[in-house]
Amino acid sequence: MDDQGFCLAGKCAYCGARLDRRYYFCPRCGTPHRALGDVLSAPLPEYLSGRETITVKAPYAKGLFLAYLSVVVGTGIASGIVAPLAGMTATLVMQAAVMVAITSIFAVRHWPALAVQFKQPGFGKAWAWIALGALAPVLAVNYYYHAWVIRQLGHGASPPAAYAVSPLVGTVFFCAMPALVEEIAFRGLLQHWLQLATSATVAISLASALFMSLHFSLISAPYLFAVGMLLGVAKYKTGSLYPPIAIHFIHNFVVVHYFT
Repeated sequence: MDDQGFCLAGKCAYCGARLDRRYYFCPRCGTPHRALGDVLSAPLPEYLSGRETITVKAPYAKGLFLAYLSVVVGTGIASGIVAPLAGMTATLVMQAAVMVAITSIFAVRHWPALAVQFKQPGFGKAWAWIALGALAPVLAVNYYYHAWVIRQLGHGASPPAAYAVSPLVGTVFFCAMPALVEEIAFRGLLQHWLQLATSATVAISLASALFMSLHFSLISAPYLFAVGMLLGVAKYKTGSLYPPIAIHFIHNFVVVHYFT
């Protein structure tokens, strides 16, 4: 910079005047000496639709959902082959191992986002207990809704897979493992990413819809969506994954051991 305050950038090739690098043209004759893009700020982004906004601001959400979709479909097909040969326990171990593996990959890769949600217990906030209290009527809806559906279909309920294994194995693979793995995936990562791209209401609703869809149950779809919303609200209001994990475990434990 010279004594008159110019940010020197050489001399104009046309008129010989001193150039100021803050401008792309010569201050005397107006001859450009730099590309216009070198001095202009980046253009404002064009209007994005809701879907495009999620794609841009939550780029990992689609990959996570597709990974889980492939795992659920793949293990479902494989279990039909393994179960008759190795038994139900072996099938559960296989499914759990794959689900834990894919969740661990995403969790390690995106650990900073999860670390914050695991750092605080969340049970010191009223919403953790409000959500836990809301679990009782939700379970009641579960029981009476499915009983009504079964009556409408005109046949009895088939014994769930939990009956084919010991209570301990059922608790681990039907209660504890889904509570931990699914909450990390759907509330800890998917909902977290969606909240960065859209409103909390839309993020919770969309995560709940994806949670519902991956259970592949038309009969239980409305109920599964409602459960997903309860878990999503618990996570959002407390900022912690511990309340939804606890609620998810209790829900599954009651369904597996008392409703079947």
